[in-house]
Amino acid sequence: MIDLLRQELYKMVHQKSIQFSPLILFSLMLFVGFASIHTGDLNDYISQGFAAAQWLDILIIIASANIISMEFEHGTIKHLIAQHNQRLLIYLSKMIVIGIYCVVLHLCAFIFAIVVKYAVYGNSYPFSAIYDNHQTVMQNLLTSILSNLFSCLLVVTVVFLIASLSRTSSIAAVVGVLFIFMATAVSRILINTVGRALPSIKWNPGNMFNVAFQFLTPDVYQQSMLTNTQLVIGNLIWAVIFIALGYGAFKRKRI
Repeated sequence: MIDLLRQELYKMVHQKSIQFSPLILFSLMLFVGFASIHTGDLNDYISQGFAAAQWLDILIIIASANIISMEFEHGTIKHLIAQHNQRLLIYLSKMIVIGIYCVVLHLCAFIFAIVVKYAVYGNSYPFSAIYDNHQTVMQNLLTSILSNLFSCLLVVTVVFLIASLSRTSSIAAVVGVLFIFMATAVSRILINTVGRALPSIKWNPGNMFNVAFQFLTPDVYQQSMLTNTQLVIGNLIWAVIFIALGYGAFKRKRI
């Protein structure tokens, strides 16, 4: 397993898309920062990390799709299986490496948010100011970053499943982005239409993505109909389900 992790880490850090992802993230956050100057509540932009969550999700979806699909596209999966002959360990090692990537990228987002704030707003709108939930802007920013990091558990497991079922990384990435960004809206429609007749519908996987927002914005409860604790538990349960389904698809994927 350690050898597999080393191989996966080596392959990942040598990918151009991974190497440039922090720069891409910073550029996008900086763009949002400058674009927000003459808009509404600027503390909201700071608390949201200048839309960092959306950019992070897209970058992580692309990386997750690539780490699975590219092995099959380039035929390197044959060498990997010949070396280790345990697809479960291969699958889990890739997921762990993506998990490390998620942590590093979220740490970058937190640092970039501070840099962009001072670069664009200067000393205005201090991090110590009290904002939503009777917390400081800095506490809101940390909540936003950490809750989105937790939501990546479900994002990664879903994309791994899609990548294991699809033929190319581009298809996996596109389907992954569409699923992640549409799932919450579809879930909201389902809860509003059949929620009273079928209360268990609120436990659908699309609703679980609200965990990235509800900690920062408690009013989201009116949409999710689940408490923070229930969302956390639901995310863990669905993550296990998607890992099992994803591995099943990965195990049966033709080399």
